[in-house]
Amino acid sequence: QLQPSAQTFGSLVNAAVRVGDLSEARRWLQESQSRGVNPGVVAYTTLLKGLCEAGHIDESREALKEMLQVGCQPNIRTANTLLRGYRRAGEVEAAVELLQQMEEEWGLAPDATSSEYLVALLCQGFQVKTARTLLKRRAAGGTADGEDGEAFATWEGGRAAALRSRASLWTMLAESFLLCGEIQSAQKSLRRARLLRRKASKVEEPNPEGNSSTVLFTNFKERELSRRATLIAERIQSGSKPISKPALLKHMGRLLALPRAPGPEHQIGAEELLGELKRSFGLSELCSERPKARQRLLGRLQSVVKDGGGHWNLRAAFDS
Repeated sequence: QLQPSAQTFGSLVNAAVRVGDLSEARRWLQESQSRGVNPGVVAYTTLLKGLCEAGHIDESREALKEMLQVGCQPNIRTANTLLRGYRRAGEVEAAVELLQQMEEEWGLAPDATSSEYLVALLCQGFQVKTARTLLKRRAAGGTADGEDGEAFATWEGGRAAALRSRASLWTMLAESFLLCGEIQSAQKSLRRARLLRRKASKVEEPNPEGNSSTVLFTNFKERELSRRATLIAERIQSGSKPISKPALLKHMGRLLALPRAPGPEHQIGAEELLGELKRSFGLSELCSERPKARQRLLGRLQSVVKDGGGHWNLRAAFDS
């Protein structure tokens, strides 16, 4: 008599997740455990992907705990699945905690994908110095002959792609330093990015498929990276004064970050919108330092949601 294996349950979980039936996916995992079958890392990672894509971040954390409890060791794909979900949900602190867990408990070092998600989230949360430390630490993990190792290896493969990946992250960091008014740090980050791009351009790698989609995508990324670097450099060279903290709060007030998964009966108010901006976009420190600016921002958000009928006045977010 045939018995279901880990691959069997993995396929069933995947099918349930693909059609959006997360309850059924969980049921198949429970069924595998009742039969004494460890469904494996692929099945659990598939469930985590479904939960994160549905915005159920808290449930994904519980699923991760369950995964660890049954003795299933996460891999780098598991970590990247969670980090992608955290990035979509603005879970800055959760991403930092996951990085620590990856390195200290699972023995995993971030790869290019992990680094991209982490740096993007840290920059979004204005934790730019932490992002810079992460980039320097990952670059220091290269090989003895100067290769970048797996820290920045990408799906494109090759040293040039790894160098472009690092250049992209340093450009992102330069932009965030500029927003924070740290001009010198922005300049240094931009110089690092340019150096890495120059190194990438000098690497000769065989490419038998000159018109492949990979090459087209790589060229697009390089053009976009060059465009962003040029815009940052022009801003720095213009000699404009750094953005003040009150002005930054004002600009950030034009963002509407919705609280995650509110209940059907829950009314979203100005305080909830402000709380989400503080949580996902690093405004806690700015708000605590500038109470008057915080009140103005709160007033702006209040004018957005003042309609008791559930209709929002989005135009008010852009009023001066």
